[in-house]
Amino acid sequence: SEAEVDALRSYGYAIGMAFQIVDDILDYTGDEALMGKPLGSDLREGNVTLPALFHLERYPKDNPVNRYFRARRLREERLQEALAAIRESGVIESSLDMAKEYVRRAEDAVRILPDSDGKDTLMTIGRYVLDRDV
Repeated sequence: SEAEVDALRSYGYAIGMAFQIVDDILDYTGDEALMGKPLGSDLREGNVTLPALFHLERYPKDNPVNRYFRARRLREERLQEALAAIRESGVIESSLDMAKEYVRRAEDAVRILPDSDGKDTLMTIGRYVLDRDV
């Protein structure tokens, strides 16, 4: 039905947003060996993700993220300062809260679907998204 298609569309959007936010968080908190890339890769590549955006919003003056992007020398040192500031500021937790909200929206979207193994699978994907470490 059209309602089911809309529910699945909403689910896909919300679960995708949650997945991306957790991916952004892992770039600050993950295990480099498991991830196969160094922490801070997003900032290194010039990508300002949700944790960095939250940090810039909360600390607009003399922000280490801004200092990193403006740095012409000591870039790795500035990057490490930015990563530490983000980890210590509470924005990781705020980002995770937003990911949880998107999972909640995804789960709410598919509640209208008839009970089935497929619906059960969709409902468990949110836990996987929030609990993954790579």
